[in-house]
Amino acid sequence: MSSSERTGNKYRISPELFSRDLEREREFGISDLRIYGYEAEAGMMRIAGEIFAENGITRELCLRCLVMDQAGDVLADAINEAYGDALVTSLILPELFFNGFPFVFEIYYEGARRPAQIRIIPEEEY
Repeated sequence: MSSSERTGNKYRISPELFSRDLEREREFGISDLRIYGYEAEAGMMRIAGEIFAENGITRELCLRCLVMDQAGDVLADAINEAYGDALVTSLILPELFFNGFPFVFEIYYEGARRPAQIRIIPEEEY
């Protein structure tokens, strides 16, 4: 990626590539998202982060990640993954939520087309 930094054998994705829908986040009670990303190899990136909601989330949600090129065409569309033997699920429930709730995406896209924007959006269902 043109706007990444060398970190070991992976490339850190520049924070400027990430965009959020703050109004939509507020609808779910989200006060902040911390987002980190690395391009592990051409055409593959791993994005992880944490969800913060001062008073908890207002309803169940999952996170959608859209990776777009310079023209705005979608290169990849993914939902946050379940992991830890499904201890962390794709669907985040209010009764199980805590500040700093983790999320992760593993995204594959056509390596010849360069990502220009990575959008993280809360959704009600997947």
